[in-house]
Amino acid sequence: MSDQRPQTPIQRYRGFRVKAGVFTYGPCTRVPVDELRRLLNPDSLRLKRDQQKAREAAKATILKPWLTAQLKFYDIKFSRSATKSELVPVLREAVNRGACDAVPDHLQKLEQNLKAQYKEPYQKYKDDMAKWVSNREAKEQSKYDALDTLSDKAEGDLERFMREYFLDDAGNPDRNKTPNPLQLPGVSRAKVHARAERVDGLETVSGGTGDHRTLCIGWNRNAVWNEARNIGKEVEAQRQRAVDEAWANIMSKHESFKIGERSKVGTTRWQVANCRGQYIIECPDLEEGWECDRADFSFRIGTNGLDGLIGDFHLGVVEGVMHLSVDAAQIPHPYSCSEEDEDDEDEDTDEEGAAKLAEIAACKKRKAPGLAQKSSIKARKTEKNSLRRVHLIWRGRETGEGEIQNEDDQIGHLDFLDDAGTCFEGTMFVPFSGDAVLRGYKISAASGRIDDNWRDYSDEQYESERVGRWH
Repeated sequence: MSDQRPQTPIQRYRGFRVKAGVFTYGPCTRVPVDELRRLLNPDSLRLKRDQQKAREAAKATILKPWLTAQLKFYDIKFSRSATKSELVPVLREAVNRGACDAVPDHLQKLEQNLKAQYKEPYQKYKDDMAKWVSNREAKEQSKYDALDTLSDKAEGDLERFMREYFLDDAGNPDRNKTPNPLQLPGVSRAKVHARAERVDGLETVSGGTGDHRTLCIGWNRNAVWNEARNIGKEVEAQRQRAVDEAWANIMSKHESFKIGERSKVGTTRWQVANCRGQYIIECPDLEEGWECDRADFSFRIGTNGLDGLIGDFHLGVVEGVMHLSVDAAQIPHPYSCSEEDEDDEDEDTDEEGAAKLAEIAACKKRKAPGLAQKSSIKARKTEKNSLRRVHLIWRGRETGEGEIQNEDDQIGHLDFLDDAGTCFEGTMFVPFSGDAVLRGYKISAASGRIDDNWRDYSDEQYESERVGRWH
């Protein structure tokens, strides 16, 4: 049998027709005379609300094809070229004078004859349709049976999936089919959830995160929710294993770099240039509080011809640029030059700015130890390390909404732990988090090109973007 759906037969005669056992003129059926009176004479009804309902029904019903059909059904003469507004009074007058009280005999006989002629082709159509439905069902069942996973089945044919696992043949809930919860990773959760809501007692909830989000479905609410919680724990464990593996791979680069540097350090004394290079960063304050992966944290420190040490960084929730110096008062900072024209500032302003930064740095030093105690990384306070201290000030963006961060107290320091500058410990103030304790591990002495985009994070740029977000 052809895959094409059988077409419903139609028996026709001069505009009249029978389709699926229904006698019509065109697409319209015959309307009884009482209904015609209600639609054509709504003011004749006794109650106001009935009149209003009749007017609304007439507005939606009385169109030219409908008028033409009713006139034909009752054999009322009219002009085919007449408009709707011309046909309404013709039909109303016929109804009022009783011409529509009964269907003419010849039209009743026409209806009977058309229906008699229709029986045989209609029966054949019903037989063909039953075969077509049966064949289609068999093909769809075969296609469904070939699906490998529960998720594929739910996504491929949700109704068939529901009948297989949760409903009886009549479509009613069947708790005996699947007593334990099912896991459906990767399905369209909203679609499955919406379908499950229509089944009395069936529960759904999702567990896990991101691409590992999994829908759990079953009859026992506690069991379903426990399943989802266990999935969440396993997904987090997998994520942590992946993070640890990535971190171990990166740390192996650091260890290789250190081995290569040991032969060079011998007689080499510490100098600030030794801190140049690329570092991976460990920062529990931003990892744990913001669900970031430390394998993605990085610093790059280099030089430019004007401002000495510069750098850029990515710490998950925040990224930006840094200016660095062994002398806190000598770091280029917001007070030492205006955003418009740094050459226009006088020496007094520079001195005030340097003093201000030094004051902030001193204040931060007093605060940092107390906050650092809360972190798993303990800053070493040896005199030797403090001699290798490099101060920093930074600007940047938080990576969620992209909002500029350029507060005056965004400063910190790095204490390098050896003369080669292969690792450091330090702190860095992040406005929305507080003092973040850092530990950096060098993986390359080459920093690559670092663009000094300090002015991209100015107050003017902040205001421009703030306004832009609301327009």
